Amino acid sequence: MIVSARGDTGAAVTVAVNAVNAAVTARTGIVLGAGRQADLTASLGKVMAAAGATDPQHWPVLLKTKPALFDQVVAGITIGETYFFRDPEHFAYIREVVLPEVHRRRPGQDVKVWSAGCSTGEEPYSLGIMFDEARIGARVLATDISRPSLAKAKQGIYGRWALRGEGARLIGSYLRPVAKARGEKFELIERVRSAVHFAYLNLPHLWEGYRELKAGRTYRLCAHPQGGCDPVSKFNQGLL
Repeated sequence: MIVSARGDTGAAVTVAVNAVNAAVTARTGIVLGAGRQADLTASLGKVMAAAGATDPQHWPVLLKTKPALFDQVVAGITIGETYFFRDPEHFAYIREVVLPEVHRRRPGQDVKVWSAGCSTGEEPYSLGIMFDEARIGARVLATDISRPSLAKAKQGIYGRWALRGEGARLIGSYLRPVAKARGEKFELIERVRSAVHFAYLNLPHLWEGYRELKAGRTYRLCAHPQGGCDPVSKFNQGLL
């Protein structure tokens, strides 16, 4: 429990959470409904406790002046559930419909792919593997607002949990066991890792230039037009 210096936690925490909630919406486009307020409170409390900030009245200002702390709070409320080739019907559509059309339009040319809200990297690496199997050159830009998730993604090392579903069957040849790892770990081969570039990006500040294919299921679960960024319309504009 976070204890205010004045001993009055309840009201002070509520005021702080409301202020931080407004800042999250303004800066990221993420709107948290009433059912997600507890997630924000828990994430905020955890980050502030680790930072040694015990007075809730100081939390909004601290997050404004310490971007790394703000990123940690946002990372705690965004959806991180992901694994290789999650939602196989979506990847089947890309494989059977999108890839042939891309090949027809741009024979012999590399394709630019943007995975928006990439979390820990399973989605962009899945896209990279798919393009590699189709022998279509691709440069995958993978962006997220969570710096800890990006750091993990860049390692390209995963456990069995990330390979559940169709993942284990589809990417087995692209993995190498990690020796002396704690638990059973696998590393993606360099050919796939080198095709994916990870970068921090707050989606309301959309990255220009990646036109052919955009993937962003996770962000669409969180964002709302009232937050200042309608990801669906923005994505559609980018595809024109």
